Amino acid sequence: MIYKLKMGSDTICYIKSDLKNKFSYFKFEKDTVFQRNKADKNNNLVFILHGEMEVIYGDLYPRLISGGNMILLTPLSRCVCKAVSTVELIILGFGTLNHSCDKYIFQNLTPFFSLIKYEFRELEIRESLDRFLQLMQNYEQNQVPMADLASRKIQELFIILHAYYTSDELAMLFYPLLGKNMEFKKLVVDYYLHVKSAGEFAELCGYSQGVFQKKFKDVFGETVYQWMQRQKAEYIKHRLMTSEVNLKELADELNFASSVHLNKFCKIWFGMTPSEVRQTFILKKNLR
Repeated sequence: MIYKLKMGSDTICYIKSDLKNKFSYFKFEKDTVFQRNKADKNNNLVFILHGEMEVIYGDLYPRLISGGNMILLTPLSRCVCKAVSTVELIILGFGTLNHSCDKYIFQNLTPFFSLIKYEFRELEIRESLDRFLQLMQNYEQNQVPMADLASRKIQELFIILHAYYTSDELAMLFYPLLGKNMEFKKLVVDYYLHVKSAGEFAELCGYSQGVFQKKFKDVFGETVYQWMQRQKAEYIKHRLMTSEVNLKELADELNFASSVHLNKFCKIWFGMTPSEVRQTFILKKNLR
């Protein structure tokens, strides 16, 4: 599903996975700006079939990704894309993978979690996977009913990935989904946008505050408060880099008492004011 929102001079298309474990086909014309809906709790495996798009992921500077590549976006991913030419995508929206084959592949990748340093990057679509995606595109464009077929095609996809890609390649692609206590991680990701405090977070996730704090520190390596503040900082920086939102609106959106408090927060996290963060990004982008 796609819905549009006017942001300054740009119209941004928000992509939302209506159903978990479903393939969807999208086509965006040149200069279209598009991104995930931040309320979407699905993971998205994005296959760029044709065209070229500029991607800003987190606080990374724009990079061009061409057709014939794939990327993974999770509910924690902050990513804005702009079609440099007409872009065609197949997106698999998935939550918890239930089939034993899919789980087996992820279990095999888990040991790599502590061995590699994650770097957001695209992975090429190889010939066998390309043939599979062409078939999925054909199904989508011809509105072939997929309700009973989708789960089997997802199993087939993961078999192809396991057969034609190395464990190192898959571990880097799926790194955000690896590690221990994935069910707890998913719970945190599902609810973090709806809470304002660690106590509220614990209650919503069904834990006492003490147990939640301990489990959270074990899984994420930092306190709930530190993690929530870091998520807020990353969101602010991404918004400043990818939109023309004014500072009062941004302060209101994130429940700061005023833009002065937003200013202080940015000075603590980035060593500069919000305006300086935005200007630094613009200058560095123009130099690339």
